[in-house]
Amino acid sequence: MKKILLSGAFLLLGASTFSQALTLPSNPEPGKCYVMCKTPEVWKNEEVTIEIAPAYKTIKTHPAEYKTITETVLIKEAVKKLEIIPAVWETKSFSYVAKEDANKLTAIRATFANDSKTIETKASSAVWQMSDRKPDCQSDDPNDCRYWCFKPVAAKFVTVPLTVLSTDATTKSTTVAGYNKSYTRRVVVQPETTRSIEIPAVYGTIKKIVLVKDAWQEAVTVAAKYKTVRKEVLVNKGGLTSWKEVECELVDNTPLPINWNLNSATLTPGAKRIIEL
Repeated sequence: MKKILLSGAFLLLGASTFSQALTLPSNPEPGKCYVMCKTPEVWKNEEVTIEIAPAYKTIKTHPAEYKTITETVLIKEAVKKLEIIPAVWETKSFSYVAKEDANKLTAIRATFANDSKTIETKASSAVWQMSDRKPDCQSDDPNDCRYWCFKPVAAKFVTVPLTVLSTDATTKSTTVAGYNKSYTRRVVVQPETTRSIEIPAVYGTIKKIVLVKDAWQEAVTVAAKYKTVRKEVLVNKGGLTSWKEVECELVDNTPLPINWNLNSATLTPGAKRIIEL
C-alpha cells in the first residue's frame, strides 16, 4: 500500500534531468530517498485610494447695496429787499449725482474633461511547471528526460474613469451706470438799493441713492471625490525550497487520491490515513 502511496510524490523528483537547476539536499544519508516540496506563493491585499474628481469652487455673486438719503439744499439765497429799487432775480439749474455708478458680477461656471487612470491590481509573478517526458528517452525511469520551467504569470490591471478640471469658475464684471438729477434756485442779479429789507434764504430737500456696498462674490469649495481600489501584492514567491525523506521502496507508479492542504506542503488528514495503512 505504501508503495502505491508515494508514486505521485516521485513525479516531482526527476533528479537526473534537472539536478543542475535545483539545489540537492545537504548532508544526505546513503540509501535514503528524498522528495522536494513546493512552498506556496504568499499574497497580501492592499488598498489604493485615487482621486477620480478634483476639488473645485463655485462662486455666488451678491448685488450692490444702496440706501436713500435726504439732503437739505439751498433753494433761494438770503437777500436784502430795498424799499425803492427791488432786486433783480435769475433762475439757475444745478445738477447732482442722484445714483452713483456700481459694478455687477456674473458667475462663469467651471468646466471639466473626462480622463482615466490604469492601476495594477495584481503584480506579475511566475510558477514552476514540469515538461512531458521526451519521446526518444532511453531511460526506463519515468522521471528521467524531464525539465522544469519557471513560467511568468502576467500582471492584472484595471482602468478607472475620472474627471479633471479644465477651467475653474470665475466672474465677469459689468458696470451699472448711475444717473444725475438737477434742481433750480433763484439768485440775485441786482440787489435792491436804498433801504433794504433782509429776506431769509429758502431751503428744500432732495433724495439721493448712494452706494453702501459694491457687488461682491462668495466662493464655495466643492470637495474632491476619491475611489479605493483593492489589489493583490506578491509577498513571497513560491518554488521548490525544501526536501523531505521518503522510503525508497515506494516505486510503484499507481496513483492514489493523495492531496495536500491548499497553499501548503502539508498532507490532508485523509492523505495521512492512507499513508499510514
